[in-house]
Amino acid sequence: MSDQVEKVKQQINQSIPKTNKKFDSKSLQHLNQYSLVQYFLNLVLQFSIAQVLYKQLILPIYNFININIISISPIYDLFTFTDSIINEILITFDKYFISYPQEQVNYFTKNVIKPINSKIIEVNNQYLTPLETKTEDGLFQIFYTLKSIALNITSTTISKGDEIQKNISSTFNKEYSSTPKDSNFINKNITASVNTFNKTYNTFNEEVLIPIKQQTQELYASGYKRGESLIADTKEKINPKIEEYKTKAESIINNNTPVQVSG
Repeated sequence: MSDQVEKVKQQINQSIPKTNKKFDSKSLQHLNQYSLVQYFLNLVLQFSIAQVLYKQLILPIYNFININIISISPIYDLFTFTDSIINEILITFDKYFISYPQEQVNYFTKNVIKPINSKIIEVNNQYLTPLETKTEDGLFQIFYTLKSIALNITSTTISKGDEIQKNISSTFNKEYSSTPKDSNFINKNITASVNTFNKTYNTFNEEVLIPIKQQTQELYASGYKRGESLIADTKEKINPKIEEYKTKAESIINNNTPVQVSG
């Protein structure tokens, strides 16, 4: 009986047209090229149970189906035809949804973003603390450049703030010590405060305003007068206030009477 069964099996196997070709899916190979798919597979296969299932279950089942079922000629032809259609769809998808958009992004980055970013870096290096390291490339390079500039400005501002605070404190102490010993406490503080303000402003004018004006001469020649106007407006507002403080301070020192200073 068993011999008859075996003969029937052999007859069936011989009657089924098979191919010697092994089915190799182009669409699966195409999908495996996507970085997102690779990332997901690597993430899943990090777990030992997933590795065991893949090696002991999924791979054997796939090989069995490939050898005993897909190898049948009509099925093989159907799978090959279907796989080729899916692969063509993936190629079309890559062209219009990956390659073409990427080309547009690269063109925009090269011809718009990069020149603007280079100009920002050039202006920053001319007037502010130069960027020590090259910023990131790509579509968001301007963001990284502005972030680096902001960090530099914050660091510089904190450093300058501490420096200014120390200078003001030191100047005030020197001015307070140089006041006449027979002056009262109020007169000493007012005189030291006015003199400290004058020296601080003069230092600010020499170290900040004048260098800014010198650095922006090319902009003035091109018609950009805003910096000069800003400096002039600042002087116009500060100089009268300095003279007012001087006059009122001298009045307080000479008369030793309180005088209100306008806000």
